[in-house]
Amino acid sequence: MEKIFYSHTNRFLKQKISEAGIKGYSGKKKDELVKLMLSRESIFSNIKMSENKRSRVGMIGRDEGLKSEKIVKNYLDKNQDKVNTLLKDKHNIISKKNILLGVDDLRNDYQNTINKVPENFKNYIDNHGRPKDNKRASDIILLVESEDNKIQHFGFDNKKCSKSNSQLCCKSMNTFWNNNVDKSHMHSLQQYLSYNGKNRKFNKNHKNFENIKTDLWKIMQNVKLNLIKKRDDSNELYFVDYIIQLNNDELKFVNVDSILSLFNHEPKMSEQADKNFCFQNYITIKPHGSSKQNPQINLSYKIFNDNKLSFCL
Repeated sequence: MEKIFYSHTNRFLKQKISEAGIKGYSGKKKDELVKLMLSRESIFSNIKMSENKRSRVGMIGRDEGLKSEKIVKNYLDKNQDKVNTLLKDKHNIISKKNILLGVDDLRNDYQNTINKVPENFKNYIDNHGRPKDNKRASDIILLVESEDNKIQHFGFDNKKCSKSNSQLCCKSMNTFWNNNVDKSHMHSLQQYLSYNGKNRKFNKNHKNFENIKTDLWKIMQNVKLNLIKKRDDSNELYFVDYIIQLNNDELKFVNVDSILSLFNHEPKMSEQADKNFCFQNYITIKPHGSSKQNPQINLSYKIFNDNKLSFCL
C-alpha cells in the first residue's frame, strides 16, 4: 500500500484522510501522510495506484528490489554458515562448495557472470541456459556441490522487509488459458476481476458469489505450481524454492511448498477488502488494476511472523 499512497498527490491523500474522519493531518508532508495512512491501512485498502504514476512507481520499485537483492546476496555470501545450515537441516546435504548468483546478472551479463565461476558450475548453468527475461520466479540462485560431487540448485525470491503485501506473480488472462483452465471457470475469473470504469464489479453481494469462489479455488489448484513456483517457465534452474526476507541481521525463510499448500483450503473474503478472496489470510487474488484486469497473486508480509510456515537462520 505504501507505493500506492505515494503515487497520489498530497491533496488526494488529505481528501481521503478527511473522508475517513481522521483529524490532525493539516500541514503534514507526504511522508507523514503516508505514515498516518499506513497505521490505519485497512481503512484505505480500496485506494488504487494512480494511473499516471503507475509506470514510474513500478520502475522505482524494480530498482529498489534489485538493490535489496544485492544486499541479501552479499549477506548470504558472508554468512556461508547459515547457508550450510539450511542445506544440512532442510535438505540433508553436506556442502563441499557452493556459489550464489543473481538471476538479474545472468540475464543481463550471462557470459561474464558464468565465466567467473568454477568450470563444473559453469557447465551446469550452461546446460540450463540463460533466463528468458527479468521476471523469473527466483532472484538468487544457490548452486551446491555436495560431498559426492553432485551439483544441485535452489532458488530464492527476495521480499523486502515492509508492512505491505508483496506480489508473487501477475500474469495475463492468456496465461490462464494456456494452463488449460476450464472455460466456465475462466468466465468466473473474468467476473471476479472486471471493472465498471474505475469501480470493481465484484463484492460479497455478487449474485454469482459462491460459484465464483468455487471456480477460483479450482483455478488456483490448477495453476498454482506453474505460476508461483515455475513462473510459467520450463527452465527448472530458475524455479523458486524459498521466499526470503532479511530484517536487520535476521534472515527468514518460507518454503514455497508451504505456500502452495495454502491453496488446499477454501478461499475466504479478505479482512482488509471485501472484494478480494484470500487463502489462509496470506495469499490474496486481485486484479492488477482497472486498466489491466490481469490476475495478481499477492503474499502477506505476516507470513514471515508465522512460526509454523517460516523459520530463521
